[in-house]
Parts: sequence; C-alpha cells; structure tokens
Amino acid sequence: GKEKDTAHDLFIGLAYLGGIDVEIDTDRALELITDAARKGLPEAIEKLSDMYYYGDVVALDRDKALYWKRMLADKRFSIWKEEPSDENGTAYGRALTRLANLLLEMRQLESSVDVCDQIASFCVGMQHEKAWAMSAMSWAYNKKGELYRLLGRYDEAEAYLSKDIEVLSQIVEAYPDDLVARRKLGVALNNAGRTKQLRGAPGEAVPVFRKALTLFESIDQSGSTIQSRRDIAATLGYLGNCYYLASDIGNADACYERMYQINKTILAETRTPEAKRDFAVSCSKKGLAAVMREDLSAAITFFLEDEALCLERTEMFGSFESFQDLSTTYDYLRDAYETLGDLGRAKEYGYRQVESAKKLVSMREGLESKIALRKAYAGLGPILANLGDLDQSAEAFDAAITAGEEIIRQSSRVSDHHALATLYYNMGMVTGNRSFYRKAYDMWKMLARSDVRFERHMQMAKKSMRGW
Repeated sequence: GKEKDTAHDLFIGLAYLGGIDVEIDTDRALELITDAARKGLPEAIEKLSDMYYYGDVVALDRDKALYWKRMLADKRFSIWKEEPSDENGTAYGRALTRLANLLLEMRQLESSVDVCDQIASFCVGMQHEKAWAMSAMSWAYNKKGELYRLLGRYDEAEAYLSKDIEVLSQIVEAYPDDLVARRKLGVALNNAGRTKQLRGAPGEAVPVFRKALTLFESIDQSGSTIQSRRDIAATLGYLGNCYYLASDIGNADACYERMYQINKTILAETRTPEAKRDFAVSCSKKGLAAVMREDLSAAITFFLEDEALCLERTEMFGSFESFQDLSTTYDYLRDAYETLGDLGRAKEYGYRQVESAKKLVSMREGLESKIALRKAYAGLGPILANLGDLDQSAEAFDAAITAGEEIIRQSSRVSDHHALATLYYNMGMVTGNRSFYRKAYDMWKMLARSDVRFERHMQMAKKSMRGW
C-alpha cells in the first residue's frame, strides 16, 4: 500500500506538471514528485534529477541534479541486490552511466573515473554472455579512456581504450551481423588512434585508423547511411592528420580530398548542424593540404569558408566544441596570412584566436582549453614583434608562458615541455632577459636526456645566454 501511495503521488505530480485532466500547478507538482523521490521511488528520483538538470519548472541546478542522480544509483543498486535480474542490472548500469556523464560535464573528472570503476567492477562480476553487462563494461572502459585523455594521462587512457576494443571485439565476434556493435568497435578504434596522436605517436595511430576505416567501409557496404558515410569521412580526417604530421603530402591530400567530397555530398542532402560542422572540418583539412602544396591562396579560400560555417555554429549553439573549431580556424588563418607576409591580417586573426581561446577557458577549465590559449598567445607574439610592438609581444609571450606552465603541471607530454621551452626562448629574444634563455636551456637539457634531438635546441639556448 505504501508503494502504491508513493507511485500515486508521482502520477498526480506528473498530471499537475503536464496539465493532464487538471489545471497546471507546478508548485504542487514539484511538491508531490519531491515527496515521492524522498520516499525512494526510483522513477520519481529520476524525474526530479532531470527537472533540476534541465531547469524544468525549477531553477537549473546541476548540484541538486547530481545529488538525486547519486540517490538514483544507490536505489537502483539496492533494488538489484534484492532481485538480481537483467532488467534491474541494466537499470543500475544506466543510472551509473548517467551519473558518470554528469560528473564529466561538471568537470569532476576523478569522481567520474570512480563511477566508471563501479560500472566496470559491477559488469565484470556478471556472466560474460550477458550482452547488457558487456555493453556497459565497454561503455565504462571507453569513458575511463576519455577521462584519462582529458587529464593528460595518455598511457592510462590507451590501456582502458584497449580494454574497450577487446570487449567490443568479443561482442562483434558473437554477433557479427550487429551493425551497432561493429560501429562501436570502429569508434573505439578511432578513440585509441586519437589518443596515440595526442601522445605524440602518429605513426602508431595509422594502422589503428586504417582498421577503423576498413570496418566502417564494410558497414557502409552492408547498407549505406548518412551515419556510415560520416564515420568514413571522420576516420579519413584522422588518418590524413597522421600523414600531415609526417609531411606525407600525397597521402594526406588524398585522405582530405575524399573526406571533403563525402561531406560535401552529405551537406547537399541534409543541411543539419552536424553536416555543416563536418563540412567545415573538411574545408580546414583541404586548406591544410593546400598549405603543404604551398598554394596559400587556395588555403585561405578554404579557411575562410570554414570560418563562415564556424561562426554560424557559434552563434546558433555557443557550444564548447563550436568555439574550439573556431579557435583552430583562426589559427590556420593567422598562420597563412603571416606566411604570405600580410602581418596586419595575421595580427587581426591572432587576436580573434586569443578571444576564442579565452572563451574556451571560461567555458571549461581543462587541458584542451589551456593548450588552445597557449597556442593563441604563442602565435600572436612573433607577429607583434615583427610589427615592432615589443611590449605587446612580451605580454603575449608572458600569457602563453603562464598557460604553458599550468599545462606541464598536468601533462607529461614531451611536446608540451618543448612548447614551453620554446616560449621561454622567444621571451628571451623579445625582452633581452637572459634568465629566460636559462629556463629554456634547463628544460631542453632535461628533454635531451631521453631524446638527443633536443641537444641542438639546448646549444642554441646556451649560446644565447652567453650573448651572440
């Protein structure tokens, strides 16, 4: 009787919320739904959490949404303990995944990792033939890989992404006709390849991306859809990036051209925001290929088309990803105009890049945002110096150094330490302060212990300390 009364409270609360057979009364609806949630009705807890998450008839409050999502996970677990059925196990796993996603969104990365550990531990204890358990375990491994990548812990990220690939491979082997499972495996392979790129190993990423590309092409052959073609285009972009970093112009251009043509066709078929974003990325890649061919006029044409699409997306959505794409496009345009010798336009786009990077930092305090800010100021500094504005140049380099020093406290990547050493060296050139040459020398000396290529940079800084 108590459970029926609680469920009745939720039912009446939802009626007041939606105006079903009664006048809408949001205060009464909130009172009844909250009461049912406090009594432990999982459907009421989930509804109340969503109300606070979306700001539905209450003020948007992510902290309260998080509180109730934790309550929901605890309740779903207790229900599963009492009756360990597949249905209750799936409901518990779903509650944990939603909790982990909210923690990630709120940038509580370590807490999100802990919840992913709960999911993985729970699923490992299940029989492996249970498809829902394997699927949830795959999700947990994938999410942990994503979280460790955001934390700059790339070795750990790769380890969990490898576990995800292993689980998904088992699912695909058991259900070879399951296109959804095959697509998840392709996405997991791309995630692993991207992590290898971030670790600074694009050569290792190439065979991983090629395997993903073969998988997506086989899915497309089974029945071509917009999604299957988008997956192919995205993978071609990742693969092209590897060739671009290796200065393999022919293969990079071939990948980018095929990517461009696929996304151009999709955009003609559907003018969705996703299609516009994909085509914008294709334009930027075509621009990069043109830069490699030293055709800067063509490159700028592609970059400007990319800029127009990025601006449209930032105005429409204002999302982190849209400003991230815009910041990258401004970086390409600044560099292209600087190479052409048009320092006025280069300066203009340099400042635009700084503003978009600042926006990223204000939206999300993380490694990606700080790297974007470092890159923006590092690109602007030399332009201002070449224009004769040494004070503004020093300020730009100082801001880049501040971001760079914050980055290496979170990242052990060689590329991030090298970037900071380069900033120290450039600051020394602009200000004449030899202490910056000393900082550059010390950092390159540290890097040279494991990579002799940095000895040349170390000697350059040493000469500058002495004055030459």
